[in-house]
Amino acid sequence: TDLTWADRFFGRGNEPFRDRVLPFAEFNKEYQNALRELRDLLFNPEQIDLLIDEAAALIDTPADGPSMVDADRALWDYNPILVSRYVIDERARWGEFYKYSPTGDFRGMMAYMKSWARSRMAWIDQTLLTDRGAPAKPSVAYTGPAGYPADALTFT
Repeated sequence: TDLTWADRFFGRGNEPFRDRVLPFAEFNKEYQNALRELRDLLFNPEQIDLLIDEAAALIDTPADGPSMVDADRALWDYNPILVSRYVIDERARWGEFYKYSPTGDFRGMMAYMKSWARSRMAWIDQTLLTDRGAPAKPSVAYTGPAGYPADALTFT
């Protein structure tokens, strides 16, 4: 993981472009709609968990030696530069790659990423999706004939 999966290091979520554009109602409405689409379809617990699990299966499978996870940890956790004068101790130290992992390993880091994503989803819902008049979650139901004929698909 990296700063993609953390928000405790820099800033408070303020983004200059967003903060200058969203006061305009037309832009804000389109932003809210696009963000709601992303939250409903992609950035939800089901999809994020699948994404993390699928990526983990690719990189945490050793084949006659260390896995990519092992190599990545060696690079970031035991890199000699971490004990040099070029690194700020508060930002990086030997052996702290999995510091925030509840179990101290990659599997725990996966759980941390899933938990972070859920807290970020809540932050998005509370902070960015401010149009309370929009439905909480859109739904669609098939109302066409049995067998789903291509020329008679209807939905409500």
